[in-house]
Amino acid sequence: MIIVAALLLPKLAAAQPEPSVAPNLYGGGNLRIEMACADYQVTPQDGLVVQVDGLPLRALRINGDLSTGYDDDGNPYTTWNATDVGYLVNPGERHIIITAPGCAPQTVDMPVAANHAEVISGRLAISDSGLMGTVGAPNGGGLTLGILSTMAPHGPNSGQGFDAAYIYDAGYTAYSGWLSTSWEHRGVELAFDLSFGTGPTSGTDGGKPFTGTTYRFSQAFRIGKRIALRDVSLAGGLGLGWDAWINSSNIDSVGPSPPDASWYVPVWAAATIKPACNWGVQVLGEYDLHPTAGDNSGMTFGVGWIYQPNDACSQPPSLRITPNA
Repeated sequence: MIIVAALLLPKLAAAQPEPSVAPNLYGGGNLRIEMACADYQVTPQDGLVVQVDGLPLRALRINGDLSTGYDDDGNPYTTWNATDVGYLVNPGERHIIITAPGCAPQTVDMPVAANHAEVISGRLAISDSGLMGTVGAPNGGGLTLGILSTMAPHGPNSGQGFDAAYIYDAGYTAYSGWLSTSWEHRGVELAFDLSFGTGPTSGTDGGKPFTGTTYRFSQAFRIGKRIALRDVSLAGGLGLGWDAWINSSNIDSVGPSPPDASWYVPVWAAATIKPACNWGVQVLGEYDLHPTAGDNSGMTFGVGWIYQPNDACSQPPSLRITPNA
């Protein structure tokens, strides 16, 4: 008998008489849920479940707003933005439970009206430790501004560059300004790096010693695996980049050398410490492998400030009930 009742329960719930509410509420519902869990707004597709008096409700629809904008040519266009999930509920005092995967259930006892909609909005507390990194640690789009140190480049190979008589000394460091745009989401991290800097060089030209300066510009795309803790995230992976440089020496009568360049593969690891909600420090270490310019392969180190706004860390778990006429 218990098994039969369990099998019939969903059908009995679906067979409940249609709630008696104002006609205008049959479109969007007289109960609306606008709830976030960790780093996302939950919907039935994300596992949102709403129970009223112990029975699960079927979502009526996802409500949204239309907005109008204009493109660069002045032509209007319309966009639709989701706002909440609507449900039809029998009016009266109701016991409501809201659940979503990875977050703790939220319970509220409240009256549901027949002539207007009640909106329950807020953020669920996280129960899955695997989601904790989406709150304190970086998550979403970010911008890092800092400094890189790398080996000062000198040519495709010593003595085989623009002028075969040139032989460059190793051991010099170039310092660069570092700008990185990134996107982090749970187990994935993407980043695009730009840097421009300068460093000293020295060597011999036909046996005659020289000193000079190298100017370096580089771009790199990185992708990797991310492990997020409460206030720290660790990541590592591979990438693809290229750098270009110009050398200027004190014995070059014709001025700086023409630009030279090579592509490289960064093998990288990074740590981001983010005790503040939107701000933190990012440390990067990578080995840049230059397949076509082996003399320029070497380590790169970077440190910078990261700005990465995230609602999940700025909004504590909460629940608000407001009428929506």
